[in-house]
Amino acid sequence: MTVIGDIGERGLIERILKKVEYKSERVILGIGDDSAVLSHCQENKMLVFTTDMLHEKTDFPEILTPKDIGWMSVAVNLSDLASMGATPLCFLASLGLREDMSLNNFDGIIDGINECCNEYEVEFVGGDIDRHSELTIVGTAIGEAERIVKRGGANAGDLLCTVGCLGGSAASLSIAKENKEMGDDLRRAIRERISVKKPRVREGIEIGKFATSSIDMSDGFAASLYEISDKSEVGFVVEFDDLPIDPLASDNNMDDVLYGGGDYGLLFTMREDEMEKIEEIEEKEISVVGKATERREILLRQDGIERVIERRGYDHMVKR
Repeated sequence: MTVIGDIGERGLIERILKKVEYKSERVILGIGDDSAVLSHCQENKMLVFTTDMLHEKTDFPEILTPKDIGWMSVAVNLSDLASMGATPLCFLASLGLREDMSLNNFDGIIDGINECCNEYEVEFVGGDIDRHSELTIVGTAIGEAERIVKRGGANAGDLLCTVGCLGGSAASLSIAKENKEMGDDLRRAIRERISVKKPRVREGIEIGKFATSSIDMSDGFAASLYEISDKSEVGFVVEFDDLPIDPLASDNNMDDVLYGGGDYGLLFTMREDEMEKIEEIEEKEISVVGKATERREILLRQDGIERVIERRGYDHMVKR
């Protein structure tokens, strides 16, 4: 078996170059130089930057393939751009690799990066490669937007909305740990929820035209809700019956639904008198789940009873 240590950094870069094809005329210099160069964006648009770090031990369950890992490293970054209402332009990946990684696994990761970039018309323009004790990928994405949507901006009376379902990723991780042997259909469903995520890029661009606040829900519904609450200085009442619970998650296990991370949907607020704008978005999975309030509490209403939603969710600095 040939491993990456056999061909070195330059050999790996050459393998990447053979796989990457640039489609945008904005790419002046891509992979292979000291920096990537893109032509300047239009005067009325802002550049939007984001970066995410993923580690083998904490972010890549055994069920994932190398291609899944590559896709995931792009998707998590595009999800952050989507929450700001930005159109993604390009992606860079810094890869920390064990020198005994097989070339097949390396190629799989690059193929996954390429597939996700191609799916969302993003150019893979560069990065870095180095040795590391565990597989680590730092992705950086750059986008552009005429109007950005921040976490702060919600007002009392605004509708609270989600894009996508809740609890699927957390439930999938639990199922994968408990069931080492599983059928192809279940395995496929779990992989889709953990890694092969569809970042809500197109919805984010449309929502960005009218949302008053927005956030990516990768750290969980509750944690994201508190972020908007803190930045906007409002509270929320969430209607339990309106929550879009993933079929793999049980509404009897509200920990997965409220506090589980990794779903990569969007949470946003909007004015109630602009509801018709949601109807104009194609292929939407948008649910109105509550309303912003002047009272600074985060409450879940179920069967007429209100209870406090705890401030917790996925925390990257907490040891697992």
